[in-house]
Amino acid sequence: MNSAVVVAGVGGAVSALFVSAALAFPNGGFAGLTGGPAGGGLTCGICHTGGPGGGGVDLLGRPRRYIPGRVYMLTVRVTGPGQAGAGFQISVETPVGQSAGELILADPALTQYASGDPRYVTHTDLGHEAAELAFAVNPGWSDFPVLWRAPAADPGPIAFYIAGNAINDDHTTLGDDVYAARFDTRLNPCPPDLDGDGAVTGRDLSFILSAWGRPDADADLTGDGVVTTLDLATALQAWGPCPPAP
Repeated sequence: MNSAVVVAGVGGAVSALFVSAALAFPNGGFAGLTGGPAGGGLTCGICHTGGPGGGGVDLLGRPRRYIPGRVYMLTVRVTGPGQAGAGFQISVETPVGQSAGELILADPALTQYASGDPRYVTHTDLGHEAAELAFAVNPGWSDFPVLWRAPAADPGPIAFYIAGNAINDDHTTLGDDVYAARFDTRLNPCPPDLDGDGAVTGRDLSFILSAWGRPDADADLTGDGVVTTLDLATALQAWGPCPPAP
């Protein structure tokens, strides 16, 4: 039996979508289902029904405060104990739904722009199959890579919006667990000032040392993917009060 679902689409357009209970979305859902303001807060839960169960969705590698123009390697992780695979969609938006920065396909084989809209990244059919394999091996979770280029200028408060769907892989939209998450971030006008107190001090050095050898998005001041002596040297060179914002 088909059921009509009417949703407010991205950009204010209204679309009538006929979704069959026997139809799933292995090649990604349509754009605007991240839970963000541009899509009216909608997620893939408008079609998929079931949970949520005991899983969730997370965004690894996200910066608490971003460096303008920096490209960040992000990982969307969907967990779903007892499920058989996963899908996702992500956007980065201001509170009024404007896209912030640029989402870049880290692996076009596994990810694509939802409905061809570069404001939204979702999984491909191959990404869906890879998630099934990951759930079988891990078990219970899978990762999707995404690149994000931070805005060059400050748009004000922004957030990552993500919808994750842990599926039972019965080739329908029934019995799936849908999760949504929001992660706030803001511009860091003085990158070595990791704690945001307006000056580079020993406290900032301690943050760098605590992230030593890891790909920490905030403490990696040089952007080479790992926290090393170069990041420590960068902070030492900026020691003292941060310069006033232009």
